[in-house]
Amino acid sequence: MDTSGSSLLPEINAVYIKEEPQNDEDVFVKEEPINNDQIKFKEEAQFEDQDIQPCYSQSTSAFSDDKVKCTPNLSGMQTIASSASCKPYIFGTVADKPGLFNKVPSNSFDSTTLRPSKLEQPITSSYSSDSDENEFDDDYFLDPVFVRLLDTIEPQSEEENYQEKEDEPILVEINSIEFESGQLQSPQKSPTKAFWKKVNKQKSCYSTPAFQDIPVPDASISSPLSYFKQFFTDELLEEMCCQTNQYAMQKDPTKPLQVTKLELEQWIGICMQMSITKIDKTRVHWSSYALSDKISSIMSHERWKAIKNSLHLGDNSKLDPTTDKLAKVRLLVDHLREKFQNLPKEEHLCVDEQSVPFKGSSMKQYLHKKPINWGYTIFVLVGSSGLVYDFISYVDETSPVDRPGTPDLDGNENAVLHLLECIPEEKYFKVYLDNRFTSVKLVEHLASRKIMACGIVHERKLQGLTFKSDKQLQKLGRGSFDEHEMQESETTITALKWYDSQAVSFLSSFLNSYPVKKCTRYDKKRNKYVEVSLPNIVSEYNQHMGGAKIHDQFMAYYRTNFRSKDYYLRIVFHMIDMAVANSCLLLRSAEMSRKMPSHRLTSLCEFKLKLSNALMYVNKEITKKRCCLPSETVQFEYTKKKKMGHATKPIPEENIRKDGVGHLPSLAGRRGTCKYPKCSGRVHMFCMKCQVHLCCEKTRNCFAAFHQG
Repeated sequence: MDTSGSSLLPEINAVYIKEEPQNDEDVFVKEEPINNDQIKFKEEAQFEDQDIQPCYSQSTSAFSDDKVKCTPNLSGMQTIASSASCKPYIFGTVADKPGLFNKVPSNSFDSTTLRPSKLEQPITSSYSSDSDENEFDDDYFLDPVFVRLLDTIEPQSEEENYQEKEDEPILVEINSIEFESGQLQSPQKSPTKAFWKKVNKQKSCYSTPAFQDIPVPDASISSPLSYFKQFFTDELLEEMCCQTNQYAMQKDPTKPLQVTKLELEQWIGICMQMSITKIDKTRVHWSSYALSDKISSIMSHERWKAIKNSLHLGDNSKLDPTTDKLAKVRLLVDHLREKFQNLPKEEHLCVDEQSVPFKGSSMKQYLHKKPINWGYTIFVLVGSSGLVYDFISYVDETSPVDRPGTPDLDGNENAVLHLLECIPEEKYFKVYLDNRFTSVKLVEHLASRKIMACGIVHERKLQGLTFKSDKQLQKLGRGSFDEHEMQESETTITALKWYDSQAVSFLSSFLNSYPVKKCTRYDKKRNKYVEVSLPNIVSEYNQHMGGAKIHDQFMAYYRTNFRSKDYYLRIVFHMIDMAVANSCLLLRSAEMSRKMPSHRLTSLCEFKLKLSNALMYVNKEITKKRCCLPSETVQFEYTKKKKMGHATKPIPEENIRKDGVGHLPSLAGRRGTCKYPKCSGRVHMFCMKCQVHLCCEKTRNCFAAFHQG
């Protein structure tokens, strides 16, 4: 006879049964008949006549209703339990542990009930939750699911009596779980069950430690160019020139571009000037009827277009777009992220998404219910003032953070962890999140790092919590809310559902409903403004979550938007606009620290005009202003008109027209057609030396233009 532990029990087929208890005191599940192939996993019941006591863990909260095949491992007397997606344990006490596994024959089990046929001396159990000798405390027995294995165990023979010894706990490990179909289930960690507690009336707010990293405002006001050079440094511009010249040689070795750092600064300044005027066709800025000849005096249109077509930030022969979709702009992205991260942080931060408008074929996304429907998505970390402290593109957010102790959450939550890497821990920063990022796991992890979080959350992410329905809150009126709390180690997490015109749910680790304020809302049915209750968590979220909207508003005013088939150029222009917006906000922050009135603060338009002029003229040599009409225009138009067969009076040669001697206006007796090209006026005025009729009026002065051109 095999007396080993493996032959003690046959294979057990078990059915997991999960039922929610009605209350915490009286929990009972009705027993059903069992046979040799089935054994029930039941909820907590009465155990007065049972000798085997249940032992279950907090981690056993997710069970399946499918039949599974459980193979017990009884080779060890007291083992540490480890199993697959669920962890059923058996806890019991026996008089003699060796007798349990070596003295019980396999034929002593009843084939119907899977129980011993007879027992001379029953096994006693001495488990008590109040006993100090137990190695398991009451907090360990929380999950109402257990495994009932055997009621009694019969020794090998009636002649052998075993003296009762001191009761000792035994853990039986079920280390393999198999579906009846034969497919093994991969081990996975079961989620921890959350215990939410309803809050009827909040009496106080959370006591959050004070913010410990207060930045000192810089009261010194610098020029717009100095603020911009904090982000676009000379080293970055030199590298951009190098890569641009190299790419131009790769395209056509016979046409080197040879762009310099000063010329690249002028090109950026021209782009800023063109973004303010918002003219669709770039060639119009170089036309004779342009608003200003400032751009045409700095650079020709052909030169500006050549730099735009060859602008590059990396060597194509060394880039791999398959592994990094932003490889062509990685130099600029990494440089700006480093500069933004070095800025002094504010206490209140927010994480939101930002869109780069683009309708090309690379990396674009459709953004539902957004002002920009098509484009690239960028996640940004912004202060309440609108300053961007870090950003990450959507294509990079799925990878987890390479840091010990940081969990691997889903893609959007990992993006938040990447953005918060630049924030020092244990300084009690306040971070506000969009509903795309908020979850219980993320809030718990940030609280462990002493980073407070608050955000809008989807109800489906709050496991184990059921709010009042929207109809119930609607009946209670606008401003009604439903609040719940959960204690996680030393942090209290609050979940609140507030109803205004629609229902919205909030999750926070440092805010609750207290104090409840009042706000004004317009009621369409009553056709008047009414007062609505406003919980503190909603008020704080609305106050500090608008930083990303402020930055988006600054960028949308004068966005640099040129047509291009190269997708990376849109990202380059977006990075330039982001640096300009940050520079303007830094200047405004310095002005506000000096308590300047709001109407005297530098506007974005004024800041961008000053910055573009500085980029175009500071330390630059300006070429001679190009005349709108070349010197041969008058003669060319006269020859063209003569070839068409129109009768016209001869005009003097160019050297006579421009000598500046004796060209005096006079009045003729008869009116004649003005001889200036493209002028058909009939006037009495004519030149005494050239003997041709010319206009000399307030609206047009062809007399002066004829002798100068």
